[in-house]
Amino acid sequence: MLASHRLYHVLFQEAGVQEEETMAPLRHLVLDTLRQAMEQGALHPMDPEVLMRFLLDGLHGAVTPLLHQRSQDRRRAQAGLNEIIRRALAPVAPGDRPEGRQITQPA
Repeated sequence: MLASHRLYHVLFQEAGVQEEETMAPLRHLVLDTLRQAMEQGALHPMDPEVLMRFLLDGLHGAVTPLLHQRSQDRRRAQAGLNEIIRRALAPVAPGDRPEGRQITQPA
């Protein structure tokens, strides 16, 4: 974990790399994956861009402070984050998706 913290510090603070630019390929990949899962009925329809931002930005915001906590606190937080992500990405149960429900796309 300490090595990850040092790498983060070097990449985003010392080198002046823009995080948004660095994360763009991952954001694109996650967004495409979420859209595909929704189109195939594997995830509940919602705005895939908002879900992608929630997952990646929320995870980043929750993990960054953990770099400075005790390992017991990190394990507890990791378990909580795993549960949140599991629930956010819970598959649609068979017959749970009403016919005609559309995926919400940003305007």
